[in-house]
Amino acid sequence: MPSSTRTELPFHTACRSPTSRRSPFAIYAARLHRASKTAPRVAVYTHKDPEQLLGRLAGERIHRAEAVELYAIDRRLLGAIAARLERRMAFALSVAEHELYVSLGTDTLTGVIARHALDQSG
Repeated sequence: MPSSTRTELPFHTACRSPTSRRSPFAIYAARLHRASKTAPRVAVYTHKDPEQLLGRLAGERIHRAEAVELYAIDRRLLGAIAARLERRMAFALSVAEHELYVSLGTDTLTGVIARHALDQSG
């Protein structure tokens, strides 16, 4: 009979957009709260305006909010990649010191990944 041991997730990434009748950001905060309680590390990567997300999450109940890692991917970089998207394509992606390098054919695009802190002072 297998023993009942608790397996901890080494990392949790929130990647879904919130949907429900409640405030989308209240649901998102609840997901972050739950994830932060179950995983030793929680990271959120966003392509949207991080200041708006931070403002909406401020004051929400999030376990270990100071430890939640919120990263904003350079929107200009994502726009440049989107402009070059094809149905089938190959590209190389490198990350060094919070800098993204995307090689598409002969072009190399760069952008930053900026870290933001959740403000729980309300």
